[in-house]
Amino acid sequence: MSIRERLTRAVRRLGLLTRGSRVVAAVSGGSDSVALVRLLHELQGELGVSLAGLAHVNHQLRGAASDEDEIFCRTLARELGLPASIERVTIERPRGVSPEDAARRARYAALERARVALGADCVAVAHTRDDQAETVLLKLLRGSGARGLGGIHPSVGPFVRPLLDVGREELREWLRSHGHGWVEDATNSDVSVPRNQIRHRVLPQLHAAMGADVTAALARCAEISRAEGDWLDSLTDAALAQLVRRDASGLVIDTEGLALAPLALQRRALLQLVRVAGAVQPGFEDIERLRELVTGDRTSVEVGGCVRAERIGPNGVLVSRAGAIPTSVADYRYDLPVPGRIEVPGTEWAVSAEVVADPAVVPGSAGRPTAHIDRAAAAPGLAVRNWRPGDWMRPLGLGGRKKLQDVFVDGKLPRQSRRRLPLVVDAQDHVVWVPGLALDDAARVTADTKAVVVLTMFQVGGPA
Repeated sequence: MSIRERLTRAVRRLGLLTRGSRVVAAVSGGSDSVALVRLLHELQGELGVSLAGLAHVNHQLRGAASDEDEIFCRTLARELGLPASIERVTIERPRGVSPEDAARRARYAALERARVALGADCVAVAHTRDDQAETVLLKLLRGSGARGLGGIHPSVGPFVRPLLDVGREELREWLRSHGHGWVEDATNSDVSVPRNQIRHRVLPQLHAAMGADVTAALARCAEISRAEGDWLDSLTDAALAQLVRRDASGLVIDTEGLALAPLALQRRALLQLVRVAGAVQPGFEDIERLRELVTGDRTSVEVGGCVRAERIGPNGVLVSRAGAIPTSVADYRYDLPVPGRIEVPGTEWAVSAEVVADPAVVPGSAGRPTAHIDRAAAAPGLAVRNWRPGDWMRPLGLGGRKKLQDVFVDGKLPRQSRRRLPLVVDAQDHVVWVPGLALDDAARVTADTKAVVVLTMFQVGGPA
């Protein structure tokens, strides 16, 4: 099967491009990306797509060589009659991020800007079967599970990779046979880079030793692992929806429920949670320490210096240190419009109030702390403020008064989170709602309720 046929087959089998799509080709100047843009240019009619342009990202890491790559790509765009989006980026490296990963992040951000600028639906990237094999080996050596062994995905968001069934040398031979040139990146020969060591030393030795197409076998392994990983992800998402909630202290885990889950599901769930909390590249040992927290064998764990997990009663609470807010929060009080919302300065939280005319039809919580109160209780006005010593309420169903400090203790709310938690109070400054913990009996919805106010607390920057 020719390269053209394999590209077309991959596009149709994996649903990478739909008829009428506008595609931007990401071109570095290397052989793979040059072959990609030329193939897409030739196959526009057959695929039913239009090539919206060429995008090149100059990382400015190789001096004059980087500028020469940029010139090559501009010339190629002119030859093909394509608009060119050329962007020079400055690489910033967050703590714990490798130079290669930092460059990759900057590159994909620039490619997304190019897609928008050129009015395209997607960006085609020139990863090949060789790139896939290298990625699988790197992930294997790092001890990855099914997700890592799934390697490079054919499509992620607006990025598609139609050449994953084609080898790098095949593409070069196709370019030579058509008289097309490309540029060589000298850094691809630097074997101090792990990927280049795999490319130039490990894979050739495996080919020689096994006498088989190792690259194709590894690519096949990636496809099988990716399908299994997708299935496991769906199970993990369902488990997390049942076992995890977010409140003012962070991500609160039902550790008793998680401990009953299969081991593979525990590990995947904890890995996903610490990534959400802000950990960069958590490792296997990090996850195993978190499992010890789940089983009660530890009381606290730090991951990557930026995420802390603490055992509090029956729950494990994950808190991102990078986004943490000091415990010494000044007193605040802000009016809460009904309907409307207020973002609480000095905290990461916001509270909204929505009026629902029919008490029988109220929206779901979408996993966020939510309360339904009688519209009449909110009529004189509501406000959002933090806890003050001496605050009390009559929790729904209790039949008596209770200090908020006792509500916090019973609800296992960490001491450092209590001053940050926004409370909803009425016009007399009486506590109506402690998000995620208690609702005052006087504000409850009854058979006589004419309308309902839905109170919701959510993170600023998250969905309202």
